[in-house]
Amino acid sequence: MVELGDLPLDCITPILSQVLTTPLDAGRCATFSRTFRAASDSDAVWRNFLPPDLDLIVSTSSPPPPPFGPSLTRKKDVFLRLCTHPILIDSDRKSFALEKWSGKNAKLTVL
Repeated sequence: MVELGDLPLDCITPILSQVLTTPLDAGRCATFSRTFRAASDSDAVWRNFLPPDLDLIVSTSSPPPPPFGPSLTRKKDVFLRLCTHPILIDSDRKSFALEKWSGKNAKLTVL
């Protein structure tokens, strides 16, 4: 019998990257085993927590925010940055951020 923690990374990553997984779930899974930690830190998982139109959202900000430069290449880091540092978009008329626990667009407010 194979234990859950012994599953290969190629099996765990698709499970964690499914639409029904939340950032909180991914963080909890990281504590289970090294393989789960590697899977929960992968770009395949965190890409699903970022909005599909993120490039368009960022392109409406001026100037482009620092979190999207070369220093921040992992999807998890981009996600965490957007949770803690909203960006101004649409000629500084709106702010955009993500909700840390669900990954939903938490703040899209008119300024």
